[in-house]
Amino acid sequence: MSNFVLPLASETLTLAQAGGKGVNLQKLIAAGFPTPAGFVITTEAYRAFVAANSLAAEIERLSAATDPGRPESFEAASQALRAQFERGRLPEALSEAIRAAYLGLAAGGAAVAVRSSATAEDLPDASFAGQQETYLHIRGEAAVLAAVQRCWGSLWTARAMAYRGQQGVAPDGVALAVVIQPMVPAAAAGVLFTLNPVTGERTEAVINAAWGLGEALVSGQVNPDTVIVDKASGAVKSLAVGEKAVMTAPAEAGTAEVAVDPARRGQPALTPAQAAALTQLGRAIEAHFGAPQDIEWALADGQWAILQTRPITAHGGVPGDDDWPPRPPAAPQPYDRWSQADFGERWPEPVTPLTWSFWEALTNEGFYTSLEAIPSPLPRQTQWSRRAYGRLYMNEGALLHIYTRELGMPTASIAASIGVQGQAGPAAGWNWGVALRRAPVLLRMMRTMQHHARHFEAEFPKIDAWVDAFMGRGLGGASDAELWREGLDVWRRRLVEYLQYHTSVTGLSASQVPLLEDLLQNWLGDRTLAQPVLAGLTGVIQAEMVPALQALAQTLRDLGLASVVLDQPPAAAWAQLQTLPAAGPALRQLAAFLQRHGHRCATEAEWLYPRWIEAPELVLQALIPYLQGDGAARLADNEARQRQRRAEAEARLAARLDPFRRAYLRWALAEVQRLVRLRDNGQNYLIKLLLPWRHLLAELGRRWAE
Repeated sequence: MSNFVLPLASETLTLAQAGGKGVNLQKLIAAGFPTPAGFVITTEAYRAFVAANSLAAEIERLSAATDPGRPESFEAASQALRAQFERGRLPEALSEAIRAAYLGLAAGGAAVAVRSSATAEDLPDASFAGQQETYLHIRGEAAVLAAVQRCWGSLWTARAMAYRGQQGVAPDGVALAVVIQPMVPAAAAGVLFTLNPVTGERTEAVINAAWGLGEALVSGQVNPDTVIVDKASGAVKSLAVGEKAVMTAPAEAGTAEVAVDPARRGQPALTPAQAAALTQLGRAIEAHFGAPQDIEWALADGQWAILQTRPITAHGGVPGDDDWPPRPPAAPQPYDRWSQADFGERWPEPVTPLTWSFWEALTNEGFYTSLEAIPSPLPRQTQWSRRAYGRLYMNEGALLHIYTRELGMPTASIAASIGVQGQAGPAAGWNWGVALRRAPVLLRMMRTMQHHARHFEAEFPKIDAWVDAFMGRGLGGASDAELWREGLDVWRRRLVEYLQYHTSVTGLSASQVPLLEDLLQNWLGDRTLAQPVLAGLTGVIQAEMVPALQALAQTLRDLGLASVVLDQPPAAAWAQLQTLPAAGPALRQLAAFLQRHGHRCATEAEWLYPRWIEAPELVLQALIPYLQGDGAARLADNEARQRQRRAEAEARLAARLDPFRRAYLRWALAEVQRLVRLRDNGQNYLIKLLLPWRHLLAELGRRWAE
């Protein structure tokens, strides 16, 4: 029989079967740490469920319809997929296996915790933690089975889909295991970091503690105690007592947030002796795993329970000091509301001070310029970007406020255009009085945006020529001051100009997509029909990369050189290929790829990372999936399938409309596709304009380091 269910303590558990959380819990149990026993519903069960409900094609289709430039596309795909997982039918053999394991663990239908454990989670080199879901205090066979299906569906949250795409994890490359353990009736719970995550200090442990089950702490609904402990002695170095106004407590079905007795809110959840004992336990776990750990713990009847541990993948302190702004910020406004909408994609990690000092000014200038036609002082009174704990945030509340109050536009359309997941402030429709009064302003802004779009596209060849000329010359003969002035006077000035053009293109594209969705809703009753007709567009520069990499991988295979890339680190592979006469055809292909795409890299708005043309070994690293198995072939074929689905979707739409509506839809669709294509290609050229600046900074950095 298939291994749908395995004991959590099983020594044979693998990452592929049990996911990151499951494997880490098994290691804790095997090492004798106080971790509740339980069982794992393996990834084999997940795949059996997907196959029984024919979900693989839907996962592929809806994943292909997502667009990193349109965050709302991830939300739409997520909602559709999660609904199908919850409606799906459990195969009888799988259902019986889960029921039997639950009854064996929780005699009499006792409550359990149902926790997701993804195969791309809790890994040493990526922080996927917290992107799938946990259900606490689940009681009874039917409730457990329903929670398992919801866990499987949580593999497809919008956040998880977007992050896996950013990390290069293919949709068919992940699966989900589910860990089920007895509930721990925690009096207090929280998180222990075995180093100080703010400063990176390894001699300190940091404990966050709250009353109850701790879910309110993890979800950010409670202000916890923060205890800093000296790891060597166990002495408490500092204690900041949080208010702890609510806590998570068991309910009839699941859990509920309940108010904490006012007398307990200001009391520490842990005594100094308990903080010392927990730190000692954390030190042992850190030593066992050989790396700093982020540990979830609970305290019940005076006994510790370790509920989860994962490596801390990013530490060493915030890059730079959050109290160091490049310039004094604008005064706070009542409409300020900060989010990572758009910014979270451009800067997925904490930024370096050099990057922030550049982009803080540039983003503020960009907002001033794009809103300068509005007869209001608000744009220049507003702080448009800021940094908190190293991460960048955009003032989405200000943008919504200005467009709705100053131009009378509806909240929903602006929220969709900037990728806001929920409403920032009260929802509002058209304010026709304001909109009519501001109609000349709106028309002037639209004309300017259309002009920018046409001009930007016409300037693409000029940008190619500028960058090619720069990269073709050496920098050794110029002084530091000359390089710095060139960066400011030439490349920064150009970037400011074209950033304004790209902002216009992005605004036009973002506003036209909801209009197309509304049109399809009104005419055909289904706004989701817009997704397939905007996927797989031809003429998108970024889409050229996958077939180019596939072709390069095939050349290496044909030359018998695939092992050079697969069997050694990328830098060594790059050095060896340059010495092999037989590698000539592959090196010429790589040179052509770098000429076209060498200005790209993983996080392009961050100066820290070299571009591909500066470090060609990064392209060889990207080739590895194309040289292994058939996963790369499926990835490479995805674009062709998207184009085919788009053509079929357009034909189906046309067949359902009368001739007049068909002609109008074709015109509207062509316009939206043009803008989406221009938005993507404009992003490519903005990134290309960053290459000379990055190159200048790298040269100055090299000189100054010497």
